[in-house]
Amino acid sequence: MPLTKQHKYLTRQKILKVSGRLFRENGFDGISIDRIMENCGLTRGGFYAHFSSKSELFSEVIRSDHDLLDRLEARQGISKQELLREARDILGQYLSPVNYDKIANSCTIAALVGDAVHAGKESKIAFSEALKRFHNELQRSEVTEQKIWPIIVLTTGAMTLARSLMSKKEVNTLLLNCQKELDLLMPEP
Repeated sequence: MPLTKQHKYLTRQKILKVSGRLFRENGFDGISIDRIMENCGLTRGGFYAHFSSKSELFSEVIRSDHDLLDRLEARQGISKQELLREARDILGQYLSPVNYDKIANSCTIAALVGDAVHAGKESKIAFSEALKRFHNELQRSEVTEQKIWPIIVLTTGAMTLARSLMSKKEVNTLLLNCQKELDLLMPEP
């Protein structure tokens, strides 16, 4: 019996979600198609009904799996000041030590920047698209062009570096200091 379009779509979404988590935890080279599919409760053969290669899957994860960007794009503010306030709140929460354990393992940009550079052209294109989405959301909040890239680097760079630290105290210090810098780059409207 052929699978319905809905079933195929849901299976693809499951593969994307599971593989996103596994890529963020293990990197591109640290996880196999077999292990991804095993974690999905599916067979390796089923993988190829959705993706032609691990590289294609990785690019699609980079293109689609962004909690931070989704939250920025979902802001409801009417005025530029409201949009800026919401962006400040979202990015402040992103850098909060209280949220570190959740964010560190869910931010595709922070976790996969190095892998995206080395995984091939499509991955690099997908990563560039994600950064452009981030850029556009800050622009929508009327953050000046000269501050947009520093904000992107400060937030995602802080999380990337925090992931490499072994000491919770060092992580907290890094994130708290970066929150202070974010306040300077994005003052209260």
